[in-house]
Amino acid sequence: MATTDVQIAVYIAVALAVVIAPACRLAARRLAPRPASLTLAAVSVFAAAGWVWSLSLLTATLVNSAPASADRLLDLHMSQDPVPAWVGLCAALLLGAGGGRLLQVVAEEIRRVRATHRLVMACTPAGGELLVIADPIPQAFALPSLLQHPGRIVVSTAMLRALDAEERAALLAHERSHLRNRHSWLRSTVGLAAAVHPLMGRIGDQLAVALERWADEDAADMVANRRVAARSLGRAALATLERSPSQQPAPHGRRPADPFLRARIAALQGEAPRSRWRPAMVVVALLALMTATAAAAAHDLEALFDPGVQTSSRA
Repeated sequence: MATTDVQIAVYIAVALAVVIAPACRLAARRLAPRPASLTLAAVSVFAAAGWVWSLSLLTATLVNSAPASADRLLDLHMSQDPVPAWVGLCAALLLGAGGGRLLQVVAEEIRRVRATHRLVMACTPAGGELLVIADPIPQAFALPSLLQHPGRIVVSTAMLRALDAEERAALLAHERSHLRNRHSWLRSTVGLAAAVHPLMGRIGDQLAVALERWADEDAADMVANRRVAARSLGRAALATLERSPSQQPAPHGRRPADPFLRARIAALQGEAPRSRWRPAMVVVALLALMTATAAAAAHDLEALFDPGVQTSSRA
């Protein structure tokens, strides 16, 4: 098994783990909101896994740079150095930094969700899915389930007063879509993937927009009127902008001023979106190629560590 085989395979796997994120972002623009959201989340997980696996393979080559006594203790034998030591060291540093960011993101997510749940449960008695809070600031958000706390839809009295009956139905359908389809879990999944794979760019922001569009389309289907859903979205946003303090973010983490609001309203005023699947197939092919090259690199590296694997593969 040649040393260059290990180098080529593992470097291709690293390159694909970097390229697949922007390719997925481009493909998601051609998909309807629901498949776009699921595609972004799934590719984020696979890209992060491929990134970590490839860096782990590069880090493993540092064993060849260990002292001879350590090699004898580990009973490892490598006749060649598959990659330069500095490359393995950089990979190890990237892995360590990603692990640190991952722990930080997990801790922040747990603190945020628990704090929000404690606040809502302290102000509102336990009840059904809908919680109405007396608040002069118009707001509405879906509170995801957490351990013993079920998922809730929280709406302020000011928001309910700002909308008519049809618009309120569309608003609740929008938030119910977030709750039913577990959009918060998709956000968290992409956030964790981005923590270990910082080169994924702004895929989390694109997912946030896709999830809002997904909920918009579900709301339009529930009220059977796309114009009502668009009107509800516009009036809710207008009420939020007029009454919400600009320096205070909404409790659920979304900004009061949505920069994509006009595009969301325009989309609801048109026909239901349809998916174009050809770009998505390119992403699937990249995922398959990344998996294959990462597996090949792992096998080649194993052959370099264990001469028995090399001999059997030649036979």
